[in-house]
Amino acid sequence: MKTNETFGELMRLVACSGLALTLALGYAAKAKAATPLTDLHLNNGSSCPSGYSLVAAGGGLNGDLNQGAGGKDIYMCETRDPAKGQAIRDLLLSESKACPEGFERVRQTDLNGDLNEEAGGKDIFLCLSRTSDSSSVDALRLTPGACDESAGEARPRMRGDLNGDLNQGARNSSLLSSNKDIFLCLQREIVPAPTFSGSIAAAAKHFAPRVHSHPNEGWFPSSVSDFLDKAVKGPKNYYLPYVTDAGDWEFDGASGQKDQLQRGEVPIYAFVVEGKTDPNQPGEVFTDVVYFLFFPYNRGKEIGLISTVMGNHVGDWENVTIRFSHANGEYTPERISLSQHAHNKVFDWTSNQIAKTDGTHPNVYQARGSHAVYSTGGAFKYGSAAGSDLVDRTGSDPGTIWDTWNNVVVLEKKAQSEGEETIWTCTGHDGEPNAEDCETWANLPHSFRWGNLEDQIEPNFCAAGECRMNSGPTGPQSKSSVTKLSVFE
Repeated sequence: MKTNETFGELMRLVACSGLALTLALGYAAKAKAATPLTDLHLNNGSSCPSGYSLVAAGGGLNGDLNQGAGGKDIYMCETRDPAKGQAIRDLLLSESKACPEGFERVRQTDLNGDLNEEAGGKDIFLCLSRTSDSSSVDALRLTPGACDESAGEARPRMRGDLNGDLNQGARNSSLLSSNKDIFLCLQREIVPAPTFSGSIAAAAKHFAPRVHSHPNEGWFPSSVSDFLDKAVKGPKNYYLPYVTDAGDWEFDGASGQKDQLQRGEVPIYAFVVEGKTDPNQPGEVFTDVVYFLFFPYNRGKEIGLISTVMGNHVGDWENVTIRFSHANGEYTPERISLSQHAHNKVFDWTSNQIAKTDGTHPNVYQARGSHAVYSTGGAFKYGSAAGSDLVDRTGSDPGTIWDTWNNVVVLEKKAQSEGEETIWTCTGHDGEPNAEDCETWANLPHSFRWGNLEDQIEPNFCAAGECRMNSGPTGPQSKSSVTKLSVFE
């Protein structure tokens, strides 16, 4: 019996017997397939075509992608037969039948390709891409919960307003059953973290992220200097004197510097924080590089109950943080943190949840308008207000791609002379000192804000802790990722 068939059978036995799913996961983590997956097929019923076998399902799932939701009985079948094509490189869930460039739609029998066919809910189509190199998918698994990052698992990419649940939006009219949450996990070989020999400033450039904007983004990053050319410095904040209306989102500079971004003229600001610790790794000391991205404007969310966009603000700082260990003159990335509103999401560097360009540059996706940072395209609920879900949307379709390593301003804390207090000093991408006068703005009081204050906007409307135009945020020097040695975010 082939490895994938053994694994699939084991998973079905585990589900039937009620044994802990960790048994199957342990098997999956150790038993790397001799050959990668080469094709998938969707079938109306649990009998797969010749040469294919059912994708493994656990956690009470029976393999039917419409389980509990009614509709067609849809089963996913897999094969490793090289005659079926090159190895599968990636999978993508799409609301559209048309797969993006580089992908093809998974074939089906007696089905229309919609994973929710006749079950209502979202239109969800499955696309795959192929590769001739080693970056292939080794195994698949259906689960009602999270994928196991420690085993090299990750969810498919997403396109459109999807959250990864293959049953998203489906509802069964029967009171005796309910639709299942069903997620697909892809397993790849775990690639060890690379090492880098050189200064931490050089390492900051070597590992700087690739940032994907939403294809419909209207408010892009800019350099700090471009913003400050338009702003007035008050006692408490930088502000734009011509922004006086809470509904003004087309003010001069609001859209950022999209064209300059693509020419490598917009910097990312890399704050180097030495002496970081982790309570789970006593005795270890790390260096964090906190990459800050600046936006002239943050677009809030529409609150349906009052039909108003709330939470806009002039000025926006977001960040991606990479934690490094340092030994024998080499830096090794250990973890990645992505800022998401009042919280952050942490991944191991080796996690397959985050793709790496050239093996060194994490690919991250910014939500349209709010600019929160995620590991993939899709729709992400992060809260609610006045009965409306607050949802960030990122895009897998080609948006503007920002290769931030082309312009990195590195900030480090140093004393200007012996015995003096350390301050943030900076070096531009090409070595110029005090680039963009950052030694001024990076050392402002922690309470100083980047953007108009809500009481500088008349009229303004506030409710439930949010205003149409909120006050601008505080700067990087105030963030706990920079100020607290025991914090990683």
